[in-house]
Amino acid sequence: MDHALETSTERLRDHLRRPHAGQRNHLTEDAAYTVNLTDPVEMPEKRKKYDREFREGAVRIVEETGKPIAAVARDLGVHEGTLGNWVARAREAREGRGELTRDDLEELKRLRREVAELRMERDVLKRSVVLWVKEATK
Repeated sequence: MDHALETSTERLRDHLRRPHAGQRNHLTEDAAYTVNLTDPVEMPEKRKKYDREFREGAVRIVEETGKPIAAVARDLGVHEGTLGNWVARAREAREGRGELTRDDLEELKRLRREVAELRMERDVLKRSVVLWVKEATK
């Protein structure tokens, strides 16, 4: 065992054996559990970083293909929770920007055409009334 690791392990053992204010010893001989401080501790994997282009592409695959997030994540070698977070953030960002769905865009176009037509009809009626009033007052 490495000397530095051995020293820090011993310091931790000493700290755990020392009673603190109002507490019993952390480690006792008859404890119901054991803490093995001599086994090497596995360090968690280093967190992977994915660039923006990769994240956006993965989200696009999920949204355009309609495949489940788990399947796309498995295909790309990404944890499904990670991909799920990316998809959720993309949806939140899109809704926050006011991006419309295809159906919403079609309805918006139809309504704008209808508004333009109604405005023209209104303007024609206004002109007709003005002409009618002029003729009636002569």
